[in-house]
Amino acid sequence: MGEVLRDQYGGNFKQVVKSSLDFNKVLTVGDKKLGKTGRFMETGGPELIDVSMLSGTREALLSSQWLR
Repeated sequence: MGEVLRDQYGGNFKQVVKSSLDFNKVLTVGDKKLGKTGRFMETGGPELIDVSMLSGTREALLSSQWLR
């Protein structure tokens, strides 16, 4: 649907960013576990929802190896 919105109705939106549904994930390091609910978003996501960075830059985030 994102492609259709961009291609056929792009002039009606400032930005179109696709997102996954909510999901639960658990990050485990040794015996420590951290559970979080979240979404995956396309690279325009941080600008769309105006994410405030605690440290670093959005550009560094977008060039991160974790996004590949």
